[in-house]
Amino acid sequence: MKRFFMLLSCMCFLLCSCGKNDKHYYYMEEEITSFVQEHEEELRKQIENAGQDDTIKEFDGIQRVEDRRDSWGVVYYEYDVSGLMSSSLQVGFYYSEEDAPSSHGGASWAGGYGWSEVSTQKENLWRYEEDNGDNYLITRKICDNFYYVAAAN
Repeated sequence: MKRFFMLLSCMCFLLCSCGKNDKHYYYMEEEITSFVQEHEEELRKQIENAGQDDTIKEFDGIQRVEDRRDSWGVVYYEYDVSGLMSSSLQVGFYYSEEDAPSSHGGASWAGGYGWSEVSTQKENLWRYEEDNGDNYLITRKICDNFYYVAAAN
């Protein structure tokens, strides 16, 4: 019986790890892009009106909002998470005050010290990778100040 559960656990782990690769770069990108385009004006007003101590309210369909304007100049909106903690993919979008791609626009664990930008063959696509690991973040511009983001670990 123990062997059965060990085998089942291994199979689940492998399936979760493989599932991440199927979603890869563009997981939910069309849906997220449509969401931002539909709510762009409301998002801009909400960000503009939120003071330093104000919490930006979540929209229906948004799991979490993190205001990182003081530290990184971005507001991150988490749209979906799939997989397990050690093998997950987090997707969403972020608002960039400087209208520039950022390695800090995605999951809280992504970006920062020990991460580097990696060149891509696609126009308007930026990729950041952890220097000593397999974690990565990709981002693509949706419209002025807004970027799609996917972070995988």
